[in-house]
Amino acid sequence: MENKTYNGWSNYATWRINLEHFSDRSLEDLKENYEMCEDIYDIAQSIQAETEDYIYTLSENDMVVGYALAFVEDVNWYEIAKWIYEDIN
Repeated sequence: MENKTYNGWSNYATWRINLEHFSDRSLEDLKENYEMCEDIYDIAQSIQAETEDYIYTLSENDMVVGYALAFVEDVNWYEIAKWIYEDIN
């Protein structure tokens, strides 16, 4: 079976979204945005919605948005949320 992990993350999409959208945020920013979430699942839902909203604001081109949304379909949101949860708690 082929190993598809990437830099310690479950796949390339998860690593890339975390790297570009979440890893540079300060602990204070993470707490401010996600401390009120009830659990890891709630954080995962929040970060997925936030990322998808960001994609829509960046482009008015439906094809570009479609490609970006197809890319983020592969993201393991729970994995990123767990990393955020562990940082803020």
